[in-house]
Amino acid sequence: MPPSTLFVEIHLRGRLGAVWADRFHPLIVDSGEGGTRIHGRLPDTSAVHGTMCALRDLGADLQSLEIRREELA
Repeated sequence: MPPSTLFVEIHLRGRLGAVWADRFHPLIVDSGEGGTRIHGRLPDTSAVHGTMCALRDLGADLQSLEIRREELA
């Protein structure tokens, strides 16, 4: 199986303050009036799980989660 990475896109209800952005590195955190979008590439499912645990610990209100496997060239 060729090497791959996971593209993750998470949507939250409400705004996640900019102070939390470092906690989700290397993902990008965009907050606006419509809620918060956290997106980017993670190396594996363990990293996705860690991100989701961090959101749970913050009490974040999950709206949606999308994960796509991307093959590395």
